[in-house]
Amino acid sequence: MSHGCMEMLAEKSKRTSRAKLDSNISEESEERYQLSYAFQNLSRLDVHSLPPMDKSKILKIDLTDNNFTGLNDLPFLIEFANLNTLILDKNQIVSNIRLPLMLHLTTLWLNHNQIENLAIFVQNIADSCPRLRYLSMMNNKAAPSYFNGGSLAEHNDYRMYVVARLKELSMLDDREVSAEERSHSVAVYGKMKTKRARKKSKKNVKVEEAISDLSWQELESLPDVESDSRLEMADIPDLPPVTP
Repeated sequence: MSHGCMEMLAEKSKRTSRAKLDSNISEESEERYQLSYAFQNLSRLDVHSLPPMDKSKILKIDLTDNNFTGLNDLPFLIEFANLNTLILDKNQIVSNIRLPLMLHLTTLWLNHNQIENLAIFVQNIADSCPRLRYLSMMNNKAAPSYFNGGSLAEHNDYRMYVVARLKELSMLDDREVSAEERSHSVAVYGKMKTKRARKKSKKNVKVEEAISDLSWQELESLPDVESDSRLEMADIPDLPPVTP
């Protein structure tokens, strides 16, 4: 074999070894930034019992196949400020799931749970996960499909409601949210207001009418008040009946 061929083989071997090393480093790095407590029959997780770690570096938590309900057993998640992926497949999660405010969460899996009331569930998720982009909740009663006895009309209506309510969503279950689907969903459900929002709108009209009669000196003496959007969205609208 010529000297040139030997050099080429040696260089190829180096590149292959370097690629394997980079791959191993990538896998190790990924593992370093995630926690898995899957398949452990847990109904609660004490954050103080976790091994010492910098929780701000944890980006993914997998709690698949446990017994979490989402009512009072997930407050520990507030400790993971930069979490972007949460997997809760095959638990006992209910509609009124209570998550802390998770500003970095973009991926949430809730397949095979006990979610039955779509309106309540979506409102809680919208309040807690404002930047959610990927949501999967297949095999829940609130997510009708062919696989759990739902009709096509029910499935389409379910998708429209979720897409209209979660503004940043780009994928729901196993299908991407197209621009056409979002436009149609917003046209159908986007203008619905909660009961509290409707009451507040009527109240604002009365306040504006009262303010219009005040002098500029009286206006300057009024305190500044910030509205609480989470309170405005607290009451849940009823879903209209599905038309087959």
